[in-house]
Amino acid sequence: MADRRRKDWGVTLVLGAALLLLAMAATWQSWFSELDNLIYDSFIRQMNTPVLDDIVVVTIDSKTLATLGRWPLPRKLHAELLEKITEGKPAVVAMDIIFSEPDLRHPQYDRELVESVRNNGRVVLPVVLERYSSGPELRESLPFPELRKAAAALGHVHIELEADGIARSAFLMAGLDRPVWPALSLAMARVAGDWPESKGFPRSGKTPVYTDMSPNVWRVHRQVLIPFPASGKDISKLSYADVINGDIPANRFYNKYVLIGATAAGLGDNIPTPISAHGRPVSGVEFNAYVLNGLLQDRLIVPVSVQWQYLFNALLILLMLLLYRPRGWGWVYGISLLLLIVLGMDYLLLSGFGYWYPPVVMLVSIVLFFLAANGHLLRKLLRVLFEERRLSQTALTAIGEAVIRLDERGHILKFNPMAEKLSGMSSVEAEGKDVDDVFRLVYSDNGRRFSLQHYLAGEHADFHHVLALKNSQGDEYQVSVALSTVPGGNGDRRTTVMVLSDVTKEHALASEVTHRETHNVLTDLPNQDLIVKRLRNALARASMNGKSLAVVYLDIDYFSKINEARGIEVGNHLLQAVADKLSDFLGEKVDIGHIGGDEFLLVLEEHKIDRSLEDMVGLIFRSVRPPPTSF
Repeated sequence: MADRRRKDWGVTLVLGAALLLLAMAATWQSWFSELDNLIYDSFIRQMNTPVLDDIVVVTIDSKTLATLGRWPLPRKLHAELLEKITEGKPAVVAMDIIFSEPDLRHPQYDRELVESVRNNGRVVLPVVLERYSSGPELRESLPFPELRKAAAALGHVHIELEADGIARSAFLMAGLDRPVWPALSLAMARVAGDWPESKGFPRSGKTPVYTDMSPNVWRVHRQVLIPFPASGKDISKLSYADVINGDIPANRFYNKYVLIGATAAGLGDNIPTPISAHGRPVSGVEFNAYVLNGLLQDRLIVPVSVQWQYLFNALLILLMLLLYRPRGWGWVYGISLLLLIVLGMDYLLLSGFGYWYPPVVMLVSIVLFFLAANGHLLRKLLRVLFEERRLSQTALTAIGEAVIRLDERGHILKFNPMAEKLSGMSSVEAEGKDVDDVFRLVYSDNGRRFSLQHYLAGEHADFHHVLALKNSQGDEYQVSVALSTVPGGNGDRRTTVMVLSDVTKEHALASEVTHRETHNVLTDLPNQDLIVKRLRNALARASMNGKSLAVVYLDIDYFSKINEARGIEVGNHLLQAVADKLSDFLGEKVDIGHIGGDEFLLVLEEHKIDRSLEDMVGLIFRSVRPPPTSF
């Protein structure tokens, strides 16, 4: 009996040692990262992270564009906004807007903006990672020199997507070749005095020392995971237009952390997060607000280092060996309890202490040990081996965006059901095909084809665009495109994750609102504000090119008598007929505006006119039939 017990324990120890080696290899190679991410996302959705009232996001939303004009907004508006916020005495202001080049056409606007930033004294501006258009080299885009000197601090706004296309973490320090720039949120906390530089860094994961010192590489340091708020909670948001128009009192910003950035469809980044399954992808400025919310409450989550994972795994495997019973149901109960303990302690470690320990390596080790110790259950091992793929596919399905994984040549490895909808192709059909052949993307404004191959050549920066997509079945979408490279480890080939978010409805709504604001309701011609803007642009072009410009004012004689005799409906019909004929005969060669009542304005540029104006206008009005009753 003693010999048999020694033999059982000998087998157990050998099996335990094998599992320990397997756990170390799986931890080092991140074999189960997708499953770990799935568990982490589930935990995050259950956590009750508070949202501070001290943080306010001023959004450049669809209302702002409809009220103040198209993007980019004039810098004098940014200066005016900043002055209104400064009146309220905020703790700090971050402008998540790129000002890398001076405005050569309106240098006075730059001076106003610089003066507003200097008057505030607590403005943080962004550092953006960009790529040179002529090659693969990266660069740091900083504010233009005068503005940079006026700012209180600079902070990077770089966001990295993980292998599954989801953004879960941020880096408190980053930079080109050296991580010298603090994150925008950390820079704000330092300027406000809530986290002075002498205090060091918030608790965070330390990046290993770089062994590859190649130049032109974006390096990150001090990783943290973001405690996103639960569904139903959100950061306070105010419309940029409401602040400019004086609808928001200045004291609303008193002692607040204020972030200014774009959230409108086509402007703001559409970033998938662990809470995207609730239909809440976020913009870049909102993402930075969430980082700030966690930092100010000291709730940023620290990923447990690989070395500490080795130690935890070894201790848990030792505990599992102590619970082992070679006979009876006690072993089954003990292992079941151990699985629950691992998940429960992991959630407690995350929610109560702010540390994330990836548990799947240990869970798989427990299951494998259970199967190996009970030979009649070995047939169930195959189910465990295929479980990771099923669950990772479940994670992709839960995300409301299309997630596409590409190899280094730009060929599709796999994508989720939302990607099947947008492409009009099944995942099996698309596998192995060039991404440009499956997703035919074009620029919305000019219809020019957009190719991803330029971005997929070599190491590239993350980027975001809003483009038009027409799939193989003829369906058309407006999509926000996010692309991020995931480098391979230990010589493995890198993969690229492309995330497409359907913003068709938002884009159409914004276009409709803008169109209504700039066109006459009756004739659908540009109204007075829009035609005056076009006239100014035409004057500038004519002056630059040395060409002539003609402006023609048209009105309809006795129009008031037509309304009096035949009614407003007939008068409206006549205005519509005149507008239609002007558009039909003059087409795109002439800018036509309906400036009010029976008055029209025509802007004719010399290089667009190939016949006399008198002939055209005469032909137009001869083709408009007068009402049968004379006046």
